[in-house]
Amino acid sequence: MTLLSDLNLTMFPLFKRPPGIAVGVLLLSCIAGRAHAEIDVIKEFYGPFFLTGNQGELESTYVFNESMILNSVGFFTYSSPLTSLSYTLNNQLVTLTTDQLQLEESNGLRWFNLLTPLTVNKNSILTVRTQNTALPYTWSSMIGGIDSSSNVTFAGTTINGNNLTVDVTNSNLRVTALGGSNVAPEPGSFALALIGGAALIGICIRRRRNAA
Repeated sequence: MTLLSDLNLTMFPLFKRPPGIAVGVLLLSCIAGRAHAEIDVIKEFYGPFFLTGNQGELESTYVFNESMILNSVGFFTYSSPLTSLSYTLNNQLVTLTTDQLQLEESNGLRWFNLLTPLTVNKNSILTVRTQNTALPYTWSSMIGGIDSSSNVTFAGTTINGNNLTVDVTNSNLRVTALGGSNVAPEPGSFALALIGGAALIGICIRRRRNAA
């Protein structure tokens, strides 16, 4: 079996570099992936909170301040199937059913993950509509905070077409900056980069000794 140390390392430019540069390349690759992780536009909620007595239709509006990648649209259901569930992006309506959503999170939010993440242009508008005519209320939640790094503005929620409020939402968005991976690397990837860097250092030291 041919050992790595017996290979012609001139075939691999990375191995000819000083150890610090080789390790730096690996670490920068890992950090670059993490710089483009998924971001939830609304990062904190207070609730649950619901509207009673009017079977109200809720419509939340989001404005993209920069071109971003849309990965998922979240809906508040609180284990209750919605009779109307949709979102509209630049006048393109997408109608969904509760069965298409992921399992409910602890705060009552359920995600619809796009099969293919979608690039959304700057100044695009996305609205999310929910309604439950089978019950005397439609679920929503109080907003605790917006993540400014998402580059998406939450423009408020209307109830039955009026009564605009910026304190309540029926939804959330999950986005990624352009040019990045949709999912941040696992912690194990970072550990493997460090292990690989240590191996490269060992190879370089052995080559220096052999050349002396």
